[in-house]
Amino acid sequence: MHRLLNRKFFTWPVIGVAIVMFLSLIFVACFRYPETGFRIGQSSFLPATFRIGAVLSLIVLLFGLRERRAKLSRRGIALFITLGLLCQLVFLLTFSRSVYSDTGYVMTMVGRLLDGQHHWYQYFYFYPNNVNVTLFWAMCLAPFKWLGVTKFFFLVRLLQLLFLDLALFYFGTSFNKVKQNAGWLVVILSLFYLPLLTYIVFPYNDLIAVATIFAVLGSFIRLSLAKTRKGQTGQLVVMMLLMAAGIVVRQNSVIILIALLLTLLFVSKISRKMKALAVVLGLSLTLLGTVGMKSVQHQVGYVSQPSLVTPSIRYVNMSWNPQTSGEINGPDSGMYGDLPKDERAKKITAEFKQRLKTLGVKGIAKHLLKKETFQFALAYSNQDMAKMQVTGLVKHEWQVPSLLGYLGNLFQPVYILMVVAALYVNWLLLRKKKVLSELMTALVLFADLSILGVFTFHVFLWEVRDRYALPAVPFLLMLAVIAWLAFKEQKSANQPRKQVVLPGLATVSLLCLLLGFGNGFRQFTATETKIGNVYASGFDFYTEDGRQEATVQPGHHYQTSSFKLKDTATNFAFTLGDVTEAEAKDLSLTLTNLATNQVYSIQPKVGLNSLDETFAKGNYRLDLVNEGKQAIKTTFLQQLGTTNLQGPVVKDNGQKVTGLNFVYDFGTVKKADRVSPLAYASLFVLFVFTLAISCVFIKIKRK
Repeated sequence: MHRLLNRKFFTWPVIGVAIVMFLSLIFVACFRYPETGFRIGQSSFLPATFRIGAVLSLIVLLFGLRERRAKLSRRGIALFITLGLLCQLVFLLTFSRSVYSDTGYVMTMVGRLLDGQHHWYQYFYFYPNNVNVTLFWAMCLAPFKWLGVTKFFFLVRLLQLLFLDLALFYFGTSFNKVKQNAGWLVVILSLFYLPLLTYIVFPYNDLIAVATIFAVLGSFIRLSLAKTRKGQTGQLVVMMLLMAAGIVVRQNSVIILIALLLTLLFVSKISRKMKALAVVLGLSLTLLGTVGMKSVQHQVGYVSQPSLVTPSIRYVNMSWNPQTSGEINGPDSGMYGDLPKDERAKKITAEFKQRLKTLGVKGIAKHLLKKETFQFALAYSNQDMAKMQVTGLVKHEWQVPSLLGYLGNLFQPVYILMVVAALYVNWLLLRKKKVLSELMTALVLFADLSILGVFTFHVFLWEVRDRYALPAVPFLLMLAVIAWLAFKEQKSANQPRKQVVLPGLATVSLLCLLLGFGNGFRQFTATETKIGNVYASGFDFYTEDGRQEATVQPGHHYQTSSFKLKDTATNFAFTLGDVTEAEAKDLSLTLTNLATNQVYSIQPKVGLNSLDETFAKGNYRLDLVNEGKQAIKTTFLQQLGTTNLQGPVVKDNGQKVTGLNFVYDFGTVKKADRVSPLAYASLFVLFVFTLAISCVFIKIKRK
């Protein structure tokens, strides 16, 4: 390692800071839970005793595997990869998520662009960072549009999975060149790591960023192994093209570019000319990609309006709201929105300074911990996965929150173990143990810098969101495998000590699991209200000031095509928006069950309309008539300017109107156990069984 990196001035400080960060991440992942914000269902995660006991059982398992010198054969690798791909397929076919907020705007605008509609929503002038991801998906889906495909949600999920797997296998084959089967271990772990796979149903840029990182890591390895200047140059160009593309789609990926360049600059195997070329290519290709996308934006009718752009200080100020954990906050996001940009920025800056002054030194430290907890404490996303639906794996949609909570608890110990592994491999480097090759050490440094960048940017400066931690996941997966390879090669110099430590770990693990089971049983099997998403036809365009609202003409009859409820619903809800009581009375709404011909007559009212009835699963139709003499503009009926993404086709007096869409939701509410006693017990049984198997491995080996 001494020939690879300038450890005196750069490497050791980075590794030292990384160790502190990983220790902090282990603490929040074991002991804390977000204090504010959205949660999976209404269920907190299992207590620290469960998390610690479960992760210790996995650590004992690793000792057992090392004792047995476990190796994966070619058939074993093929089997696990096949099973992983099958799991992906099952997830792809059973999980879905209704779009709303950012994903709703992006996907709707993608549809408009595909239909040749270049009128951009005001949302994109407030948040121009989402323009490029919109163009990216429009380009990806254009060939399918030419083939006549109009419903593209499943295609987006499929393409995201394809991008992820292609990048993952590219990295895997590259990493295998460093250490036999090391790449396949990362591939297998990634295929089964559900917190990553979940983002397939999130049509945005997060999974694209992850795929880019895997691909960049693969090219980084190939660059380092290239034996000729021509080979190095080719891999460097490919790597920087991938990095520039990733930044264009997700601007925060510039953090990864900075980490990449810093790593390259301190790799002695690469010549100075190659380092200079790396810097030039990284910066120039990123600039070229940014300028090129600006040109594309102009071609499709988007011209930025600087006066409308949300000032950066708003995100900083929002992240330091003492009443939150630094996550997005409605009042903060719209603060001083009626003022000109410069004056708005000054007001928000003053508010930010006042918040820091109010918090004080102790308050700032506590708030930093809250921010770190919100973004990094949980393996499973709990903020952006509302309106998730699952077909086949659960009987009713109200069971989905419990399923998500169960999966979150199941993978939490795996997440903690990956962070522990990252800590372990950095600790080995800090102790100057020559257990890693030069290239492996460079990969660790690249990972440390990237995770540190993501951590520092969000915890100390920007708003936090649990999915903003996603770019750290590819690096943690890689570090976990590097740590395992190093761990296998370490030989205990003190056999008697090992004979004490392993039984001690196993005992503590078992005690923690038993304590966790007893402490959490009453809480996690208590009855609570479950809410499931049965059907969502659209979402609120909250930035458009009513521009998307359609007008219900007097005497006109608006009728939807048939739409299907896949589960029994207990609530039907919609809102009319800004209408008068007289206008509401002029509207006549009926909901018809097409199988039974049962008709629900609804008299709309001002504001939120919520009908609590039992709606059996099956096909339904909505009919709306304006019986008055005046046209009525309402948020209940939208004009999307493209084929409906989620809702049924709407006819106006028998004539189909493209883009006309009713906005309503069917939900199901049920009082039930937070988690069934059987499911609750199965989590503990699983890790106790893991512990038992591990002890058997170790005992057999010693005999």
